[in-house]
Amino acid sequence: MNIADVALKALENVDALIGWEKGDEFCAKPAIVKSADDVSRLIISAACSTNLVRFLSELTGEYDKIAIFVKGCDAKSLERLVKEGKIERDRLYILGVPCRGVVDAKKAYRLIEREKIKASLAKLVEEEDSFTISDGEKSVRVSRNELLAACCLTCRNHNPEIYDVLIGEPVERAEDDFSDVKQIEAMSIEERWIFWSSALSRCIRCFACREVCPLCYCKECLVDPTNVVVTPATSAYEKAYKPMWISRAAELQENIIYHLTRAMHLAGRCADCGECERACPMEIPIRLLMRKVEKDSIELFGTSEVFAEVKEDDPGEFII
Repeated sequence: MNIADVALKALENVDALIGWEKGDEFCAKPAIVKSADDVSRLIISAACSTNLVRFLSELTGEYDKIAIFVKGCDAKSLERLVKEGKIERDRLYILGVPCRGVVDAKKAYRLIEREKIKASLAKLVEEEDSFTISDGEKSVRVSRNELLAACCLTCRNHNPEIYDVLIGEPVERAEDDFSDVKQIEAMSIEERWIFWSSALSRCIRCFACREVCPLCYCKECLVDPTNVVVTPATSAYEKAYKPMWISRAAELQENIIYHLTRAMHLAGRCADCGECERACPMEIPIRLLMRKVEKDSIELFGTSEVFAEVKEDDPGEFII
């Protein structure tokens, strides 16, 4: 199915379309298309890593109906926003894209540096079981897994579950054995502390993981610094609802509280799109926290979508 034809048809029914266009060789950039003249800009490739759902909250106030391209994980986050009442389904025209995985640009550039390929001339060619990077003079071929993003190596959401049009043939669903989480679980407590303290001590609290996450949509975050100074005149409301939960200092203990708070707030909601790790300048394995919560939820409750439904006869035995 031709992407231009699909986009043209979508534009007949919407005010704007969000897709991907050529950007960096290893990371396509978001594109907003409003006219038929611009559909030629749109692409679908292994470089289309960005979860476009993040931009919906900014655009729904400007446009009445929007078309959006989504991969399987993107669709999962979009479905969650619809369930949580953050966007109306009938305002969307969803273009589903079956996905075999996207390239991790950081891995690609490390490979380029190692193989001494000219980055400014580097071109990516996707093949059935491999990727080839070439600058015209030198090329290197590697297995797909060597360049795929970490979230793609454990992905179970190759095909969007919600869509109006599916572009291409569905991809065979893979199973996830949580081997990455089990590897951490197999460590001793001391080894786990060394692993996580080393990772989280690198955090500079730039909040890039939060800002890029399509499901971190609160206008005011629990961990945002507050300028409220408590005095005898401070109201009870301000003291109750404007506390400073964590210090502004990017220190290990404060970083732990921040990341664990995010993990709990995303429990049952994380789509594992990998945006948090792509955005992190310190390359912290943030997804492992989310996946640990997901694994435990499945083992304890039989589903990863905790609090997805309410039953009046729920005994709530897990509440202390």
